[in-house]
Amino acid sequence: MVSVRLCNHEGVWTESFTLGNADWRRNSIVPKTINLPDNFGRVEKLEIGHNNEEIGAGWFLDKVMYEDDHLHLTFPCHHWLGDADSIGESGPSTVVLYPQRRAETSPKPARDLEELCVRSCVAGTPAHFKLKEVENVRDLCSLKKTFGFAGEDSYFRTVTKSGQVWVGVADGVYEWRNKGVDPSLYSRGLMQKIQESIDDSQSLEQIVEKGFEEMKKTDIQGSCTISIAKIDLKKKRLDTYVLGDSLVMVWRWDETDQTYHPYFESNELEHHFGCPKQLGSHKSSSTVDEGEMTVTKIRAGDVVLVASDGLFDNLHGEEVTSLMTKMIHGENNLDAFNRQLVLEAYEASLDPVRDTPYSRCASENFDMIYSGGKQDDICCIALLLQHTPDSMTSPY
Repeated sequence: MVSVRLCNHEGVWTESFTLGNADWRRNSIVPKTINLPDNFGRVEKLEIGHNNEEIGAGWFLDKVMYEDDHLHLTFPCHHWLGDADSIGESGPSTVVLYPQRRAETSPKPARDLEELCVRSCVAGTPAHFKLKEVENVRDLCSLKKTFGFAGEDSYFRTVTKSGQVWVGVADGVYEWRNKGVDPSLYSRGLMQKIQESIDDSQSLEQIVEKGFEEMKKTDIQGSCTISIAKIDLKKKRLDTYVLGDSLVMVWRWDETDQTYHPYFESNELEHHFGCPKQLGSHKSSSTVDEGEMTVTKIRAGDVVLVASDGLFDNLHGEEVTSLMTKMIHGENNLDAFNRQLVLEAYEASLDPVRDTPYSRCASENFDMIYSGGKQDDICCIALLLQHTPDSMTSPY
């Protein structure tokens, strides 16, 4: 059970806030809300840890980020806490952390109050083994502006009349091939039905439900995972809906570190390892309300990735961060970044000895040492939030 308590500038500690233990997965970002006492004052340090009671309860904590209306603090850790399960690492179960810096508490600059605009691009590729099955790769991959596919992955991008930006990625479940069913037809069909159902006045869950009900009226068989994101540029708000292991992540630029840091990550929803929750034509299909909806505040400079598991299974977060810092902040080239990101994930999927997120998870779940990437379709939509320029016509 993870818990945290904070200390103010007068040396007064809060009570211990229980943060739970259900969402603390490898390479994850776990947002939590705590209620500090009124007039608590400036946060000087914090204590975080867990009871270390279960076998293999150890975990690697990179950092803790604290944010309220006026303050943003980063508490670096970079250490193991407790006893790890399989790799021989261990550390104290509880640590006291100090902030890397103290942020300014002055009012926000006028620039931060401006409306946002967004640039976006899409990149993708079918799995390597599928490329050998066709004479014309265009039969497997079509990356157009508002709708497209890469193998059994599919996506859409839409801007409504009110200016809200909607994007979605679906990953068709490959195992349907064993039943003589083309899995790509379902993921493409569901993306089209959801795109046709978009209504800014309704929630993401309601839109997904409408699209799913429309798919039930067809004779298309199959199933897919799904991730949907809606960006409200006026409210500076990101809404997400995720069912399965396709994810939405947000990176935020840090002026002090001069690098991007992961800021938000949606949760993977699985029945068990290798079996994500999915919407489909089969009787055991998940229901729409099993998906998870989140709301996150966004600001200029944030980078949003909406992608299938083919990306996140083959690249670690720090690899994405490094490339993002170089090509987006350094070169201001979102499209080149996204294409290079997919290429690097593709190359990692073919490497039999590479350390990947998938190899680490497989080693934990199969009780054996597993190495290498996972050959899979890859589809990624990248979005960059910016201040509104004098003229803005389209996010594409």
